[in-house]
Amino acid sequence: MKKFHLKDTAILLVSVSSLLFAPCLASAQDSAEKAPVAAPAAAAPAEVDFSQLPEPMSFAKAQYAQALKLNAMAPSGARDAQIKSFVDALVDYDQLAERSMGNRWSSFEAAKQSEFKVLFKELLELTYLKKLSDKAFKDNYKIDWDRVVKTKTSAIVSCFTKQKDVETELEIVLHSVNKNWEIYDVLVDGASLAQTYQKKYAKKIDEKGIDGIIADMKAEIAKLKKS
Repeated sequence: MKKFHLKDTAILLVSVSSLLFAPCLASAQDSAEKAPVAAPAAAAPAEVDFSQLPEPMSFAKAQYAQALKLNAMAPSGARDAQIKSFVDALVDYDQLAERSMGNRWSSFEAAKQSEFKVLFKELLELTYLKKLSDKAFKDNYKIDWDRVVKTKTSAIVSCFTKQKDVETELEIVLHSVNKNWEIYDVLVDGASLAQTYQKKYAKKIDEKGIDGIIADMKAEIAKLKKS
């Protein structure tokens, strides 16, 4: 399986998750063999009533079109606010935060869970806003929409992206929240975003505990704010 690197998919805002969390994906995959993946502890998405939701492929394409418009805007505070609002409506941060801890999540105190979720979201927002400031969508970037697979609890929209002869398969896992779609997971060439986060945090939990992870996140946020 091809290792996922930030440079390959940083411009893929249609797969917002792969943009937001790319800095963690590469390092987590490097240590995947050292850190076993725990089964997600968060509750599975509710069963989907597709008749009450937008058609998944059309939804994904519409988000991509909106991403292009936002990316084309001149950098400003107003632009950043619009991007945050766009991504916030598209990504289920809370579910991803919970699933990133696997079966360890339920062992944390409620206050620690809440603090982790707040920091998790802030860190990812700072990360993708910085990447969008550093990189624009390129003319040689191509996306081919492939298919939709429907399950009882999700819709999986797949596409193939190509830039500089590097092809990447994306599978965007959507689940229903308040009669709309939100991103629940993304598979990049078969590698699950949620499971990659579990690999990243599994070893850190053993070494530092939740307090150590929270301290590291605060330090990283402070560093990003200064850069």
